[in-house]
Amino acid sequence: MENLLSHRLKIHFMISMLRIRRFVLNMVQREKAKKVASYDIDSLKELKILTSQAAIRAIKKNRNEVNKEASLRVMLQYNRTIERLRLSSRASIDIKEDEKFQIHRVEFQFKAIQIERDEVQSMFESGEISRSSTNHLRQFINYLEAGMFDGD
Repeated sequence: MENLLSHRLKIHFMISMLRIRRFVLNMVQREKAKKVASYDIDSLKELKILTSQAAIRAIKKNRNEVNKEASLRVMLQYNRTIERLRLSSRASIDIKEDEKFQIHRVEFQFKAIQIERDEVQSMFESGEISRSSTNHLRQFINYLEAGMFDGD
């Protein structure tokens, strides 16, 4: 019975750690993606908008009664793409200009790392995990933290 409870607790702990890891890795990946030169991204978005507009013009030019419904659906898809790209460009400009966002992001990352450390310590002190597991988890957390610094 004790083994079953211990195994269940380990599974819950591992699931929690995986969720925390996934959350932190997603944050790190977003930051690395932002490192791509913004002018390149903006240029690609503008190019995609221009090509989508050209495709809409070509579809309108070649539309007839036979393909009317299909052409309207394809044009709608292109219009959605254009709108999505325009909205994302506006949002990215707002985020870049917002220094408070960057400050809060860094604070949040440090708080998340500290919460992980506190939880590992609490689980060790209550006997839920062994010293070896504690050391491995602390090392993993240190790697995550180092990855945060590499991302900046």
